[in-house]
Amino acid sequence: MAAAPQGDRQREGHHLYDGKVPIVAVGLNNLREHGPTGPEFYRFGRNRPQPLLEAIGNPRRDATASRELEEGRVQQEESGRRGGGRRRTTLAPLMNE
Repeated sequence: MAAAPQGDRQREGHHLYDGKVPIVAVGLNNLREHGPTGPEFYRFGRNRPQPLLEAIGNPRRDATASRELEEGRVQQEESGRRGGGRRRTTLAPLMNE
């Protein structure tokens, strides 16, 4: 049996999972014990339980987007100090979801 696709690896170090559905499992005892926001959700392909939003999210992509936004902000500030210049945006592919 072949391994399931893990998303399309990006040069920034994260994967794009567009068009894929995460499979998440939870036991009722754990859900009762920790509640719906606790770290009891297991996403297939990950090795530890997580809160639901982390289990269904893509934290590496989110970190990359945050880093690129910060880099853009710093570049804009630097160009503003030098008297102008155009801001280069690299987030367009990440925002088309």
